[in-house]
Amino acid sequence: MPDLLLLLLPPLCLWGLRFAKPFGKQVNTDCLSPDRTASVRGLLALLVIFVHVGQYAPGGPVTTLLSRTGYLIVAVFFFLTGYSLQSRHLAQKDYARGFLLKRLRLVVLPYLVLTGIYWSYYLWMGRSYDLKYVLNRFLQGNPLVSFSWYILAVLSFYLAFWLLMRLCRKNHKAMLLGGLVWFGLHTAACVILKFSSFWYVSALCPVVGMAWAIYKERIEALLQKRYFALLAAGAAALGLSFLLDHLINVPVLSEMIKVISAGLFSVVFVMVLYKVRFGNPALQLLGQLSMELYLTQGLALMLLRSRLIPIRSPFWYALLTLPVTVILAAVVHIAFKGFPKLSFKAQPKKKRK
Repeated sequence: MPDLLLLLLPPLCLWGLRFAKPFGKQVNTDCLSPDRTASVRGLLALLVIFVHVGQYAPGGPVTTLLSRTGYLIVAVFFFLTGYSLQSRHLAQKDYARGFLLKRLRLVVLPYLVLTGIYWSYYLWMGRSYDLKYVLNRFLQGNPLVSFSWYILAVLSFYLAFWLLMRLCRKNHKAMLLGGLVWFGLHTAACVILKFSSFWYVSALCPVVGMAWAIYKERIEALLQKRYFALLAAGAAALGLSFLLDHLINVPVLSEMIKVISAGLFSVVFVMVLYKVRFGNPALQLLGQLSMELYLTQGLALMLLRSRLIPIRSPFWYALLTLPVTVILAAVVHIAFKGFPKLSFKAQPKKKRK
């Protein structure tokens, strides 16, 4: 039944869709600007919700395939995070000043409040959890806030990036090396604590995003000259990694292949953005709510099958999950950040001579 929800995607993607002109020669060099990536984040957040709806309601073949490749969606989120932070560090002289406090305020405080709301919900359902239980779940890689592992992984990267800015200053190659060290330590910690592999198989991608920001001019010069050849090579490598992932079922090797697949997918996805531009108010709104959507989607999924709203029909359950999640996310966003600001502007039409 969630497969039917995917019918929303084509019209939502086509609304405001534009191609580079001339398509064969031009690339959109502003495709990774904050305004443009907001719409991309909105699309990705929508796909994440579809993946998780499929875990609660009977899904068809498309939803099943999507759920198996959910780590690839997160890979693009990670890439955009690394790119955004590094590009701002390149552009702003004192970007490190106040960075950590601001990030913690905008992420940690809402997260703690949502943890309290989830705890209250479980208490209402007759399940009383003490602080020790909540901490144990956290240490087992299963935090009380459903699907919030990504938020926690991003917080880990924020802390690492702040340290790198302080230690490396403007030595960007050293920052890249430090990013790789963070990925290694993050992965090692997840393995030692026996967290699920989705905690780390996409975690190399923020470092890939950092590299893209640092070498952006060189990369775009190559794309301008060899776009289709590079895209074909990237797609072929990605397809090969998918094939190897399907054929090989060896624990450590499988995770390594997924790490490579995630990195390749994020790069290929971004390369497509250089030719195809997504952008409309609906996707941009979802993009601005992306963190809150991550935090509240589990609550919406539980509420719609609770004593308060006992929906049994898979169709209505899948259909109502999206608006309920968006409403909850908007409430949280407004409470901590104020009203979302839509800044999408269509390009002015050229005057005819």
